[in-house]
Amino acid sequence: MSAPQTELTPAALTEPGMRGVVRVLGGAGTGKSSLLIRAATAHIAAGTDPESVLLLTGSARLGGQARAAITSALLSAGTRAVVREPLVRTVHSYAFAVLRLAAQRNGDPPPRLITGAEQDGIIRELLAGDLEDGDASPVAWPAQLRPALSTVGFANELRDLLARCTERGVDPVALQRIGRASGRPEWLAAGQFAQAYEQIMLLRSAVGMAAPQATVPALGAAELVGAALEALATNSDLLAAERNRIKLLLVDDAQHLDPQAARLVRVLSAGAELTVIAGDATQSVFGYRGADPSLLRGDEPAITLSRSFRCAPAIADAITAVARRLPGVDAARDLSGADGLPGSLTVRIAATPHAESALIADALRRAAIRFGGEIVAEKEFIDTGTARRTDSGVVQIQRQMPVFTQGMPDHDVLLVADESEVFGTYVPFRTWQPRPVAGTAGLTPSAWHPASEQWGGTQIQNRFAKAIGRRMVSKDMSAWTAARIIGEAATRTRSAEPEKIAAFIRAEDFSIAAFKGQKLTFRRWNWQLRQPIFLGDGRSVVSTSPQEGFLHQFSELDTLGVDQPETKCVLK
Repeated sequence: MSAPQTELTPAALTEPGMRGVVRVLGGAGTGKSSLLIRAATAHIAAGTDPESVLLLTGSARLGGQARAAITSALLSAGTRAVVREPLVRTVHSYAFAVLRLAAQRNGDPPPRLITGAEQDGIIRELLAGDLEDGDASPVAWPAQLRPALSTVGFANELRDLLARCTERGVDPVALQRIGRASGRPEWLAAGQFAQAYEQIMLLRSAVGMAAPQATVPALGAAELVGAALEALATNSDLLAAERNRIKLLLVDDAQHLDPQAARLVRVLSAGAELTVIAGDATQSVFGYRGADPSLLRGDEPAITLSRSFRCAPAIADAITAVARRLPGVDAARDLSGADGLPGSLTVRIAATPHAESALIADALRRAAIRFGGEIVAEKEFIDTGTARRTDSGVVQIQRQMPVFTQGMPDHDVLLVADESEVFGTYVPFRTWQPRPVAGTAGLTPSAWHPASEQWGGTQIQNRFAKAIGRRMVSKDMSAWTAARIIGEAATRTRSAEPEKIAAFIRAEDFSIAAFKGQKLTFRRWNWQLRQPIFLGDGRSVVSTSPQEGFLHQFSELDTLGVDQPETKCVLK
């Protein structure tokens, strides 16, 4: 493919005479998606047939915004009122469209997608048959795996393995070959299972093919792209028609594409006048799902976007300073902030466990002043390097605690600041004076507690334990709450568009229930989530903050943490 002759700038991509393949590299917020939209609208405004423009994305995130912007350009141009083919598609949506066209050309029934639940049912049914047949089964599952064949988890993992193989073009026979060569009998068995699964799916579709409602073999989402590539490879007329139709090919979030999807992009770009591939290889976080940012690491000319429209200059400078110290060389790591965006950076470095504990102690002092408490004495534990993992070391530290806490002025509670657990674990029940212990040991704060059963907590605890096999902890509740917030917003707005969901969440009256006795809301100045905090030991919840009697002019939850007058932190 010829390289562009025009000077490579973002504006050059909007010029009608631009030709070749161009990579657009940049971090989050640098305007990659907006540039693709501007390129599409500019070419359409210049007379390019809208149906010859195709914007592919690895996810549906860009869809709503891109469709709205490009549709607006079509309407303002006034040359076409109807477009037969969508201009913005996910890779899988386009692959399905190719299969539908291939079926129409061949006079075959239309393609059909198999649902995840249907696929799971078939896989579990086949596994149950393998378990029942035992040694007579055509699938040679290793003996140590047979007890797992009846579990949901094994079926899910097997389905995921087959999907990743399909995305990388590894057919059942190839998987068996890899299993033999690697000495992995479980891979060999998975290949045999995949072969049986394919035969079952073909038999299911072969029944009643003459009926009007008949379909071709049902395909899983992971099989769509491979099937589309096969259709284009075996039908030269279809391939020529698609290459003649698509003259401007735009690809967003290319780092999320698997090798099969990347191959599809290359096939289409061979006929396009201009192909623009945008993404950030450092954001390729779906490698576990088969994603490979190879399209962004080619030899084609590249435009690097370095200005972040989401970061203040101070934040961007800090990100760049950290990124430069990471392994590898990547020009897209150098970010500059957008002028005019408010934002400041405060860095606190805890170079040692002692320094980390000092930061916690500082937070405890600040809280004592804020709530009218008085710190009557402070004492530092000197770690002499005793081998705490040995029995003698543990006993030695335990015996030090009564002496260490001796001679303190009269006090109501003993606060511990020991994040690294050098000594704090041994303080409760070993103080010279019998006093409650709190902070990083004894009575500790947490966003969730495994023993919480109030306000419907028993229900979510039991559901989580049944699904995962353990009780919920703080990080589990944080993840659940985040998903609950997005799900609530999507349900209320009846939309999957990020802008609508974000606007609903940011509304004044937004709140969410989370088994904590009162509604959770967002602080409007920094968008932190207001939520009650549990105080408990390792076995039970003792209390829940905010504590009764501490009032606030807006929300009692704002008595927790750092309030708006106490910080300069602002997040738009």
